[in-house]
Amino acid sequence: MKKIFLFSIFAISLIFKCQAQSYEVFNISERPGKPLEPGFFYSLPQTVLYIDLKVSKTEYFRGPYADYAERLLGLKNVVYENKTVYQIEDVRVRTGSERNPNLNFFVQPNNSDIKLSFYSGYVLQGVNCEERLITTASAPVSDFDKVEKHADISGLFQKFVDLNLYEQVDTVLSRVKKDTIYVEEKTVKTKTVEKTPQKKAEDLAEQLTKLKENRMNLLTGFQEVNYDPKSLEYMNTELQNQEDEYIRLFTGVTRKNSDIVSFELRPKKTDNQNGNGYTYTICRISSQKGIVDTLADGEDIVVSIIPLNETAKIAEFYKKNRNQESKQKTGFYYQIPEQSTVDVTLKNKTIKSNIVRINQFGIIQTLPANINSFRLSPESGEIEQIYDLPKGKR
Repeated sequence: MKKIFLFSIFAISLIFKCQAQSYEVFNISERPGKPLEPGFFYSLPQTVLYIDLKVSKTEYFRGPYADYAERLLGLKNVVYENKTVYQIEDVRVRTGSERNPNLNFFVQPNNSDIKLSFYSGYVLQGVNCEERLITTASAPVSDFDKVEKHADISGLFQKFVDLNLYEQVDTVLSRVKKDTIYVEEKTVKTKTVEKTPQKKAEDLAEQLTKLKENRMNLLTGFQEVNYDPKSLEYMNTELQNQEDEYIRLFTGVTRKNSDIVSFELRPKKTDNQNGNGYTYTICRISSQKGIVDTLADGEDIVVSIIPLNETAKIAEFYKKNRNQESKQKTGFYYQIPEQSTVDVTLKNKTIKSNIVRINQFGIIQTLPANINSFRLSPESGEIEQIYDLPKGKR
């Protein structure tokens, strides 16, 4: 009787053990050749790095009277040639996630009652925890300031086109003999002459001087007219704007625009290493053409990634303490991301440095086979919460 009782207890415990561990999870890249029974596939996410380059484009437009700016008006800050200059104004490093095509697993339920919940692309989000899931993952958002845009400036100096011709009056004195005496006669000759650039600049400088005088007279009440404040403000603004436009004909105009150029990077452990890390040349920048590909002329923009190896001790501990039974019966696979330094360099100078978590440089581990309810992060694939720790293990 005692033997039968002991055998019954053993049988019941064996049944519960089998029920708790009835499902099986396989890494399909390591799956033996035996056929699979009906089941489910799932994946873990990989990290995508988004490198946002804020590129400024500065355009310099030479004024038509730049050569006379210093002599006639004493101006120093003058644009003497038309040119366009590109440069990197700022850099942002963002992270996002997507399905990792190299981390695929197969779940064989073996008649167990498990429910899998997925994020986009069959990325596993949880098991037996539907009511506890967070339905959306945070999207990577750039935190750049507002991008600068300016209106079209074609025909910038055409509104102040002046007459190219002017009337030149010459007085000619001649001595004419009448009877026995000589008499001086004045002859006035008028002709149309084309204005030289210097003449145009001198005329404009004279108009500019008159504008300044008129504006000063308006502000000081020289005309002795009692303008209402709004009218006075309007006239002063118009005179100031016209004065500024005249000055630009000498100094030229500088316009600056900025735009965002983004690159996606999916680093892998199998990429070629450079010392302790990985380097990727994502593009080049030319001061005359802006962002160009890596084969064109320009300066390399390089992304360097150095894993900090914070997960190495976890992997070593897991390898040493994993017993033979756990090697045969494993639960769901999850991953622990690796902290990594991401540097963006230009001309061997670091222009941006961040520390981010990269899934691909981390480690893959498995839950105990008797864990039947848990939630994973859809961005990193790491454990967020376990809901059914076995009794005696809490």
